[in-house]
Amino acid sequence: MTQIKGAKITMDEHRLLLAKVQSQQFQAAFERCWNLNREFDLAPEYILGMPALMCAALSIEIGLKSLLIESGTRPKKEHNLRLLLNDLPPAIKASIVDDVKATYPDFQSQIANAEKAFVTWRYFYESEDHIEVNILFVGALGAAVQKQLNLKW
Repeated sequence: MTQIKGAKITMDEHRLLLAKVQSQQFQAAFERCWNLNREFDLAPEYILGMPALMCAALSIEIGLKSLLIESGTRPKKEHNLRLLLNDLPPAIKASIVDDVKATYPDFQSQIANAEKAFVTWRYFYESEDHIEVNILFVGALGAAVQKQLNLKW
């Protein structure tokens, strides 16, 4: 059993590993959707950007929650990536941020746009507001989280 602040939780080590693997699989799905070399040409309206974004955002959320559990913190029932990232132990958070900042020095403005990606973008057609996100930033954040999960690809 993984211990969280002195209380047992229902996530045993096997289930924690499965959550990490699921996070890894969603990151791999993002990479395939975004970079896939297709044998046939899809019309532009059928590009796989939205599935790529959903996979990357879900990968990050599950990965951050796995890291929180591993560090002894019960994750909030939350989709906000910035809030989950801020709950991590400082060293883990710093490593993730530093990895992403190497490519995106404007990390704070990027995460502000991406923090609710999973919720905002799955129903983007219902939004009356202007919304934007850098899908490559979301992918880079997902890769940095995967690095912390330390699973073999």
